[in-house]
Amino acid sequence: MTSARSVRPSGAEDEVGRTNLFKYVLRRPIAQEHVSMTDDGLVAVQLKKPFRDGTVSVEMDPLSLVSWFGASVLME
Repeated sequence: MTSARSVRPSGAEDEVGRTNLFKYVLRRPIAQEHVSMTDDGLVAVQLKKPFRDGTVSVEMDPLSLVSWFGASVLME
């Protein structure tokens, strides 16, 4: 994993550790309050920090958003 989370070999008996790992893996990739639908059916994702060019949100169709999530998971 690329985050600060880790699994020790004895983790099978560690109920708290296993529960925390499941919560981390099953969390939403983007906070719900950062996602909205536009009038024309696109999904707008508000960025945490603006890009260098001043972009504060990205709009894409729902299928592209799902594809983007899939690609980011496969890269790790």
